[in-house]
Amino acid sequence: MAKLTPKMELFCQAVISGATQTDAYRAAYPAQNMKPQSVTSKAYLLMKHAGVRARLDAIRRPVIEKLQYGLEQAMLEAQEAFEVARSKENAAAMVSAVVLRAKLNGLMVDKVNVNASVKGAVAYKANMPPRTP
Repeated sequence: MAKLTPKMELFCQAVISGATQTDAYRAAYPAQNMKPQSVTSKAYLLMKHAGVRARLDAIRRPVIEKLQYGLEQAMLEAQEAFEVARSKENAAAMVSAVVLRAKLNGLMVDKVNVNASVKGAVAYKANMPPRTP
């Protein structure tokens, strides 16, 4: 990775913290006398800089890896839950684990009914029987 200037690093930290590219540029560089279009253009060019892109990726990578929880992990955990339920001879927990695995695989889908009245009010019902007057 190319060595970044302190201002480039400050720009990267501002982008990572949630600032827009333009605001990040303003935080890192003296831009008070620049036209807004110039600041936006400079920020855009800075984002295209290979060193800046590499630094942003390096900062994001551990966060993304930590937050990734995918289907494979969920399936393994559901299988573990099933095995524990089986060893405890807990039929209800076994069924719950099977249902979870089926939902994760898209074999079961929760049905949702949405009813809208003429006045625009929306009633939301999930797996509930119709209401009797």
